[in-house]
Amino acid sequence: MRVLILALALQSVFGVWKSQKKDVGTKRSGSGSMLEGVENYAVLNKKESAEMKSKKMSYIKQRKELLLNKGEQTLLLGEESVTAERDTYKVVLTAVGGVSEYTGVIKIGSPQRQPLDCIMDTGSSIAWVFSTLCDLEICQEKHQFDGEKSETYTKGKDGMSVQFGTGSLEGVISKDDIDLGGLMIPDQPFGEIERPYGNVFSLEFDGICGLSYPMASANTSLLAGLNATQAEEDKSMTFYFGKNEQALIMGKPPSKFVKGASWYDVTREFYWETTLKDVTIGGESIMSGLIESDKAPAVVFDTGTSVLTMPSNYARSALAMLGSKSLTCQDIVDGKGPAVCYHFDGMDDICIKDWYEVGDEGCQANLMDLDLTKEDVFILGQPFFSEFVTTFDIANNKVGVKPVKHLL
Repeated sequence: MRVLILALALQSVFGVWKSQKKDVGTKRSGSGSMLEGVENYAVLNKKESAEMKSKKMSYIKQRKELLLNKGEQTLLLGEESVTAERDTYKVVLTAVGGVSEYTGVIKIGSPQRQPLDCIMDTGSSIAWVFSTLCDLEICQEKHQFDGEKSETYTKGKDGMSVQFGTGSLEGVISKDDIDLGGLMIPDQPFGEIERPYGNVFSLEFDGICGLSYPMASANTSLLAGLNATQAEEDKSMTFYFGKNEQALIMGKPPSKFVKGASWYDVTREFYWETTLKDVTIGGESIMSGLIESDKAPAVVFDTGTSVLTMPSNYARSALAMLGSKSLTCQDIVDGKGPAVCYHFDGMDDICIKDWYEVGDEGCQANLMDLDLTKEDVFILGQPFFSEFVTTFDIANNKVGVKPVKHLL
């Protein structure tokens, strides 16, 4: 039997990763830390590169040129306007580094727990890592899990195939104990890479820790393992991206992270998603007259995506709207760029102020187009998580959102 996994995180813009053999945080944080009193958490390490950031800026510029619907609209907010002609380019995303991405350490096996630096991704559902089953040079450059060193390891018989826009991989679904932020998940299925295909694997990371609802099989879902392990009142995970510290908190979060939070019902247990009513930029709707799907648009909370994404027709509308506002790069630097706001029926709006990037070529919105399905799906990626503490309530199928600035 061959299991097909569609990895959302790998279809989007990649960050720059560097493997680090750092321990998982299981001790109390020092005085002054927002994590003081938290028992189980994984430290998240920010990875970015000035060179790769420049490449990413150029790539988004090119994508936006291709997306422009018509006319002489401003795409880049620099000293000189950048224009583009109408183009019917079909959306294909490729791996680009340079955006802020975060990884954390998981440990697999026993009695020796083997540390692996992985992307914590709420947009995919399985944990998969580089292992010693792969003897290629590209695999040997990573931290590889070695099943022969674990007494609790069971090598799988079922095949695994992960496909995404910039490559693919093949391997097997095995089982072992996984330590996530000090929380032990026994006999958890996970993927071991045997053969990776594509340049994306030259980036430095050891695997992906998928934390969405089951997508292919409940038997392989890491979230299902968490659900079975945690006590009912502790079935949650919280992502906190502060200025000086970042962490994934396992179990019930401190009250300061959830007191006064806005809560959003999960409307479909696939991604962490909820129904969306409208999206506005500076108070103006980008969706007016564009909704064509029979199903209401949805917004996905995805820690594995480094940017905000919109279906291509809405992305064109957003870019045209920004282009009409005669903004300069200095306006963006001065914090005068309009916020992008997501609106819901009966729930609080989510407004992101800092969703722009400043580079050598100018300033631009940290936005990409992504047509996932026939439905209209918007993704809240890293620009959102940098402004909001986000709690994924596994037991009650809700997402809690609280501005980081309200913690200070």
